[in-house]
Parts: sequence; C-alpha cells; structure tokens
Amino acid sequence: MLPERIRTGFRDTTIPNPAYLHRRDRAAKTFVGAAKDYNFERQTENFKKLRAILQANGTDFAEVASAHYQGDLHTNHRFVVSTKDGSLLWHKYVGFAAQSGQNHVFVKGRRIKVSCFVELTDVQQRALLSGNKTYIGLSGITSARLKLLDEAGTLWN
Repeated sequence: MLPERIRTGFRDTTIPNPAYLHRRDRAAKTFVGAAKDYNFERQTENFKKLRAILQANGTDFAEVASAHYQGDLHTNHRFVVSTKDGSLLWHKYVGFAAQSGQNHVFVKGRRIKVSCFVELTDVQQRALLSGNKTYIGLSGITSARLKLLDEAGTLWN
C-alpha cells in the first residue's frame, strides 16, 4: 500500500496519496488497488503507452491510489501509480480551478511530463529508466536537455 506521502526521488519532494488525502471527504470516491483493475478514464491512452514502455523494460505498473472529488466546474481526478520495481511513479493531478494540474512521471530522480516521456526513443526511455548516467549520455540526451528535464520537467522548453 502506498504511504500517506509518496517520495518521488525528485529534489526530496513528496506527493500526497490521493486516497488518503480525500479519505474524510464523503463526496470523494477513492480507489486503492492494482493498476490492471483501475479505470484510467481520459488517461487510458497514456496508461497503455506507459505500460508498454515499462513492459518492454522488464517491469510493470503495480499499484494505484486515486480520488475523484468536486472541483470548481466538475469532478476532478487525481492519481498516483507505482511500478513493481520502483523505477517509475506516475502522478496525475487536476486542480480545483479550470486548467490547473500536472501529469508527470518521476524516473530515477527526474520529473518528466508524460507527453514528453512517451515521445522519447526506446533507447532514451530505457536509459532514463536505468538511471545510468553513461547510458543516458550515449542515448543522445544531451546535458542541456537533462538540465531542462531536471529543472522544468520537460525536454522541449
């Protein structure tokens, strides 16, 4: 079971477990369980892409903690998904206000937008999942891109 605060490995940050965070909100619907049993709704395509990447690299998603809660305009959805080996953590957060939120994976101390991570080459994804600096360099990810990746959570800014 995921703890109340989940360590990301990125700058000593933690994120709240959505199921724990919203446990006292009677209107919120929470889920804690296996990733394969969870309905990712509008994130299903990202789930499939990320899962294929993980499986190609010898691991898979294991556990999900999520909450659906009332926002300003509609019901918001937030979740955290962990892998079996701890190599990747996926955090999707929709804030209370319209157009607020995040959709990142945390990989070996790096925060990367999901849309950027899935667009990397297989070699670059494998290198980042390995955490091996030499392999990352050989994969074609330059130090300038890594700096942007670490500071901004994206490779393309």
